[in-house]
This record gives sequence, C-alpha cells and structure tokens, in this order.
Amino acid sequence: MLAIVFSLEKFHQYPYERHMIIQSDHKTLESILQKPLACAAKRLQGIMLRLQKYTYELWYERRENLHLVDTLPRAYLPTIAHPAAEFEHINTAAFLPCLLQDSKRSNRLLRVMKHRES
Repeated sequence: MLAIVFSLEKFHQYPYERHMIIQSDHKTLESILQKPLACAAKRLQGIMLRLQKYTYELWYERRENLHLVDTLPRAYLPTIAHPAAEFEHINTAAFLPCLLQDSKRSNRLLRVMKHRES
C-alpha cells in the first residue's frame, strides 16, 4: 500500500485527474481500501486520505500473471568483486581539529594517527 502511495505521489502529474487501474497481488488490500475511512486503523486512515485525490481501481491479479513485477526484483546484477584501489582511505581526524584540542585523550589520538601514517 505504501508503494502505491509513493508511486502516485512521486509521479503526481501523470495519474492526477485520470482514471487508473492498479494491479496488485495483495488480495486483502482490496478489502482494506473498500472499508469506510472511519472504520480503518489510524495508520491506514492517513494513507487512505493521501489516496483520495486520485481516481483508481485496485484489481487483484495472481502473482503468476504479474510478469513485470516478478521480473524487476529478480533482474539482479552479477556479483562483481571490487578491487581495493577503488576505495579511498580518508583520515577523518585530520578534518576535525577540534576533536584533538577538546579531547582529554588528544595525546593518545595523536600517537595513533602518527602510527597509522607510518
């Protein structure tokens, strides 16, 4: 349900004032959205209020028939081992001079930084 709200609000200019048919494999979502607003849980009331500005029908479709939905999460990229040269070591303590001045352990931090540099 959050995915429906997110996509409708993100692409607001396309679905606004147009009749849409939303297909979902979530059977109980149909009955949830058919409830009166006063009978829904408070968390769902906010979501239902956000959906009221759109004209839509929610149709249940079996997962086997939703080919695009099944294709997208399963179209993963092959695992690629990244070489270590791509990653850069950043000395964050060098960017925070106040850390060294205000800390009680500033001498210890300086020794650790000098050790790491060598």
